[in-house]
Amino acid sequence: GEGSYSLDSSYKVVTDNDRYLCLRIDTTIVMASGAQSTKIFTIDKTTGKQLSLKELFKDRPEMLSSITANIKEQMASQMAADDSVSYFYNSDMPEDDFKELTGDESFYFNEEGLLVIAFDEYEVAPGYMGAVEFTIPSSVAGTF
Repeated sequence: GEGSYSLDSSYKVVTDNDRYLCLRIDTTIVMASGAQSTKIFTIDKTTGKQLSLKELFKDRPEMLSSITANIKEQMASQMAADDSVSYFYNSDMPEDDFKELTGDESFYFNEEGLLVIAFDEYEVAPGYMGAVEFTIPSSVAGTF
């Protein structure tokens, strides 16, 4: 027989400045349970090409490690401040914990020009947390 299925997808321009255009696509798929995902296409207007985190920091590859460390600090801080917040970090199952950025994660620049890293539901946190984002301070990644 036919089952129940729901698909909801929307888009939004989250950055449009002199240098970058970031188009965000949010999708929720429901088939008995749901999964929320975010894909952000970041375009470098000077080249007209899609930009990955790896490419953004190609001249400073150590930045991915610095940003990873900051995300882990934010996770630990949020979990310490609120018992209802949980991430796959410092857990009872370290093999499943968030280890590091690959450079292929979705990202955009917010209104203040700060880098924001977006993760899909279940990627770095339990499903009840939904899709999560981390704003990286300018002291870590600079401004864009």
